[in-house]
Amino acid sequence: MFFQTVELHNFIDTFSESNLNLLINSSGVCMAHTYFADLDRRKEGRIFADASGNLMPGIEDVFSRIATASAKSQLWLARVDELSRQFQSFTHIHYDINEAGEIIHYTDRPELEMIIRYVE
Repeated sequence: MFFQTVELHNFIDTFSESNLNLLINSSGVCMAHTYFADLDRRKEGRIFADASGNLMPGIEDVFSRIATASAKSQLWLARVDELSRQFQSFTHIHYDINEAGEIIHYTDRPELEMIIRYVE
């Protein structure tokens, strides 16, 4: 099992429009978690609503940006079990070079879905 997280001090700043575009355009990876219902004052900037249920200013815009990018398949919002299956599938990928000199990939487990994106 693989799990990694970043220390997220401010959800809104971390997933600003420019940062999200940078992540998408660089085909980057970001694994982050935050707290939906923890009122610990030390976690300010990572809590989406106060004790009265009022949303943090700007959080709706962040969720909208993330949802739009996901709907356009620019961003993959994976559950931990999906991420684990994806990482496990990597052990079955093999690479070769075809007659045209192109790198090709194949798997010894054809039933596994292999989603590979090459970035130039």
